[in-house]
Amino acid sequence: MADKGIKMTRLKDSVIKSPAGTARYAYIDKPDDSAFGKGRFRITVVFKKGDPEVAAFKKKLQAYAVLHAAEIGKPAAGARIPFKLVDEKMSKGKNPDVKPGTGDEVGLPYVEFVTNGTVKGEAITIPTFNAAGKPDMLSIYGGDTVRVEGRVMGWELAGDHGVKVYLNAVQQLESGWSGGTTGGSFNAEAEYLTEEADDATDEAGQSFADADETDDSDFDTPDDDGDDTDPLVDLI
Repeated sequence: MADKGIKMTRLKDSVIKSPAGTARYAYIDKPDDSAFGKGRFRITVVFKKGDPEVAAFKKKLQAYAVLHAAEIGKPAAGARIPFKLVDEKMSKGKNPDVKPGTGDEVGLPYVEFVTNGTVKGEAITIPTFNAAGKPDMLSIYGGDTVRVEGRVMGWELAGDHGVKVYLNAVQQLESGWSGGTTGGSFNAEAEYLTEEADDATDEAGQSFADADETDDSDFDTPDDDGDDTDPLVDLI
């Protein structure tokens, strides 16, 4: 459940899909039950530097943040968006001898997508789709090439405000494991298509309409550690 004091706002037309990127910290088959994960499904997607699609995605998040700020009567310049850059700690690991980092180049942009493991007390699942855009029973691992569909929600807490993107579904464009490519509203990705992905059947029987049935009261609060989101300072 959301922490006391958090105010969540469902924004209009706020379902968006990310650019293709590399999955990190993927908990899609089951929620992350660690102290950090708090029983949430989550995935971090690291993007290419200088990718026009990534720049456009960031502008969309900025636009939602401006919209939300206007709705709650707050300055847009103070809004926060979930768009960060890989730092040394993430790349190399806080304690590399015990747990190595992701190995990603410092400075690459990334976004984390999270959602609670339950809605109204009932366990949920995260739909997965293959490169052909078809529902498929897939396990998502760090190193996979993915797109993520999420819902942008506005939040306000203790004078701070911004937007976060909650996890709806994941499309696996390419497996990061040896063995090649496997795998709503995702389209077929010609660059990543294989015969196996194209022929996959709808075993899950789900669509993005199913994933979209969420309850605002079950959204968690933004992590209030000063390192969750970046200030929205480069509006156009």
